Amino acid sequence: MTRAAKTQQIVRKARQRGRRRDGDSIHLEPLDEEEKQGTKASAQTHSRGEFLDRSRPSHMLMSRLLALRRTVGNRRPQSVVRPGLDSGTSVNLTVMRESPAPSPASATTPTPAGTPGATPAATPDPDKISGKEWWDANEGKSPYIKSDKISDLESDFQSKVNEFESALKAAGASISIDTTKRPAERAHVLHYAWQVAKGEIKASAVPSMTGVDITWDHGSEAASKKGAQEILDAATVKSKPSLTSNHIDGKAIDWTITWTGDLKIKKKDGTEIEIKSKPRSGGDPGNTELHSVGEGYGVIKGLFTGPKQKRDAPHWSSDGS
Repeated sequence: MTRAAKTQQIVRKARQRGRRRDGDSIHLEPLDEEEKQGTKASAQTHSRGEFLDRSRPSHMLMSRLLALRRTVGNRRPQSVVRPGLDSGTSVNLTVMRESPAPSPASATTPTPAGTPGATPAATPDPDKISGKEWWDANEGKSPYIKSDKISDLESDFQSKVNEFESALKAAGASISIDTTKRPAERAHVLHYAWQVAKGEIKASAVPSMTGVDITWDHGSEAASKKGAQEILDAATVKSKPSLTSNHIDGKAIDWTITWTGDLKIKKKDGTEIEIKSKPRSGGDPGNTELHSVGEGYGVIKGLFTGPKQKRDAPHWSSDGS
């Protein structure tokens, strides 16, 4: 079989197989001296853009090689071993397939948000979105339920409150308990409702807390603030709630204490005191003589100034805070 016929056979097989895989080698027999010179001249002619004369055997070989190159993807081989052009040994062409560059029409361009084709923002779950409806639906459920029972207080403080309460009732005072133990989850909700409503923190930046299932971010700052304010209004919050309140530890009690006339009450040491002064309540500022009696039992009136004074008029705790 002639060398030209062998080359034609290689081309035909390549066309039948389609593109070769990376690393495939094409083996050519060495050229004789006449074909070497003709091939070199043809390569120079081709590099100058001149037409190949396919009637010459050497040009025919170059034409076949060019056709082979077009068949395997019209790519320049990554590595070519060419000792056969000079030494008379065989020639190996290693064909490396390259991935074609994407055309401008197929290139992926990011779609700006808010434009046709953009992925819409997730709609908040209406059962989790902050607002009055969320508060009304969850305020009376675990883990948000506050307690009004002395029995839920921390044991040491609980015993002190029980003693003071017994003395108050024996003296004829009226007592109405609002809050004793307050869950940390409830404090978390009210604290961050305040911060979001007042613009102290972005709704999207509110830290999560295990057990608290609420969505603060409504999609806009105005709507988020409105939802947070609705919670504050529903919970009648007048000043910023604390994340470290004694209520969370069961060491505080909010109760209203009132009486009529003079109050004869027994102190912790067993002696009795008659309170004739006004006001006849334990609120803030309240009756300071009653405050002294309570402190003797280890139940200390929290005295505050500003907006917190009005809010915490019924607040007593283990340390007055």
